[in-house]
Amino acid sequence: MVTVIPELPGQSSGRLIIKSPFALIIDGINIDDLLTDSTGYFETLTVSGRENPAYNINSKDVSSRDGAMYLSKNLATREIKVKGYIQDISNAGLQTRLSKLAKIFKKDVVKISFADDPNYLFYGTFSNIEVPDDAEIQGEVVFTFYCADPYKYRVSQTLTISNSQVLTLNTMFPVCPILDLTFSSAVTEFTIQNAQTGLVVRYKKLTGTSDATFKVDVLNGVLTSTVNKYDQLSGLVLTSDWEDFKIDNGQQLVITPAPTSIKLTYEGVYL
Repeated sequence: MVTVIPELPGQSSGRLIIKSPFALIIDGINIDDLLTDSTGYFETLTVSGRENPAYNINSKDVSSRDGAMYLSKNLATREIKVKGYIQDISNAGLQTRLSKLAKIFKKDVVKISFADDPNYLFYGTFSNIEVPDDAEIQGEVVFTFYCADPYKYRVSQTLTISNSQVLTLNTMFPVCPILDLTFSSAVTEFTIQNAQTGLVVRYKKLTGTSDATFKVDVLNGVLTSTVNKYDQLSGLVLTSDWEDFKIDNGQQLVITPAPTSIKLTYEGVYL
């Protein structure tokens, strides 16, 4: 009689009968799928560090006073640890799988997400890996990612909005917008203002050909004319609140002159 022991989600049995619900996804690549074939596999077992981040507490010791004087607090950096199990029929094969990981993790910053929460991601830098001994062909591996930005982001969403529309956004905190603007004719200048905060982005063409379509990407620090593909950052007026410009629920964007089409792309921000 054969006793069958059922495999639990996230439990390595030697063959992936049930895929791990926590599968690690880097820049859209499912690592469990990437490292699994007829001669071996990888399976994500556990993830830690996705919960609410810690805070740095700033305080000052005061003589003749118990404890300390509280000054302020700010979010600490986030560390995400991913434990997995890797196996191959040979040590050379195992090293090949690890080399594939090294190539993906080489980027300074990667998008980190998981199969059980695919609509949200973290931005992090791969910092460390614990692997089986060189002589082994299987064993646990642990990846560590350092997230200088402790926030969690919802995958990009795109809306078509009208000028001065009250915004309804899927976010907990203000977001950096990406705006695709189309004007009725070529323009040499325009202004984008957050009606509630007063923050403003001003553009004024200095030289060259004007255009009727622009991408104003505050999130990634890019301003281009989308038809001619020209970099237009030189036209950004110095008094603009470029680095601080954000929008939130219930706020309005007022663009002058009024475009005929406005597409807003953003990543919701959460803890």
